Amino acid sequence: MKTKWTTWKALPNGKLKAFAKMFSENETDKLISNVDTELRILQVSDEDFFPVTINNNEWNNSFVCSPYNAYALYSADELKLKIKHRFIQFPLLFIIRLLSKYLKYSDIDKNVHINNYSLS
Repeated sequence: MKTKWTTWKALPNGKLKAFAKMFSENETDKLISNVDTELRILQVSDEDFFPVTINNNEWNNSFVCSPYNAYALYSADELKLKIKHRFIQFPLLFIIRLLSKYLKYSDIDKNVHINNYSLS
């Protein structure tokens, strides 16, 4: 069988079908306030289906769809929470800021995640 995009209606009854139906009837940010993504269903065989999220540089997305958020914003927040010593925190935050500029420049949030249910 050739891999193809399909709709929730073609899925067998179960959790994936309910998930895909819910997302097809609602904008993702209405279901998960900090997720803005396009959800599709990929069929790879007669029995195998995968949710796929597609992003185009939505920089304020949750880390479940945004590598930028996971590597830059989330890591900076965690660093501030876990390391209180300013002399250690400052150079590490500087490195994260440099990395975040590079990640934006490289369009890291233009991505496709296969088997992504948008859950942490």
